[in-house]
Amino acid sequence: MQISSIRNTGNIQQQCKNLLNLGVSGGSLEDLAIFSFIILNNPNLPKKVFIDIDPWTFKFGMDSRYGAYQFYYNEMNKILEEENNNKDKASYWSKIGKNIFNFQYFYYSLLTLTNNNDKTTTPSSLLSKNILYPLTSYDYTNGYIYPIILQDGSRVYAKDFILSHKNSNPFITATDKDANYKISGEIYDPNALKYFEKIISLYKKNGIDVKFIFTPYHPVLFKAGNIKPVTHMTEIEKITKNLTKSYNIKTYGSYSPEKVGCKNDDFFDAMHPTTPCLNKIKFSE
Repeated sequence: MQISSIRNTGNIQQQCKNLLNLGVSGGSLEDLAIFSFIILNNPNLPKKVFIDIDPWTFKFGMDSRYGAYQFYYNEMNKILEEENNNKDKASYWSKIGKNIFNFQYFYYSLLTLTNNNDKTTTPSSLLSKNILYPLTSYDYTNGYIYPIILQDGSRVYAKDFILSHKNSNPFITATDKDANYKISGEIYDPNALKYFEKIISLYKKNGIDVKFIFTPYHPVLFKAGNIKPVTHMTEIEKITKNLTKSYNIKTYGSYSPEKVGCKNDDFFDAMHPTTPCLNKIKFSE
């Protein structure tokens, strides 16, 4: 959710001068299907789509919040001639706040990303409150007085949040909750992987250049040996690299902080890199 063309993360402006970040908290394969349906049904198709590959991307049912937009998921399934085998509709209404926010922002941004003259507030069509823009100068690395969403959909954290995580950084361990987030069961589902490939093929059919992104995890995980999170990440990265060969797709970044060049201090927690770390993902190459 931090990749941004406004702050030119990793010099991404050389790839995309006007990026719209649609990242949602705990984004799942179903979320990808929903956003893909909306993107592909927009009259103005994008030239490029960057897909962030998480360790749980190639599995169904990893987050229930997509259920708020079940209609769009079903419509995408019709297009892909795929039935939704995940019938678990666990209660998600208490957990969809962040996803709703990004979803309505997506609609608004498509219409006003280049036409908004009022940089302080943006009327919300789905929520009763406004999207707030910063009123004073700030630094992306050190944050703002409260969390904000930039015009391209990327997030800037609050100063207090960043400071608290800097103080806790030395105590991050491989057994932290964040280190094992959604790391359970089989590494991937072959049916989910086929479903993912159908989405990629649909983008390609519509002339859209697809690119994959991996964001690194904290070095402490990789120093802990062959633990479950590392095993999952290694296999998912390997599977994804095979897909890039089949579909001629460029990949940026890695789960490995060493490959990207990130150090211990470049993370908020076990799985969330800071701006300086993300800037080391060279989108210009």
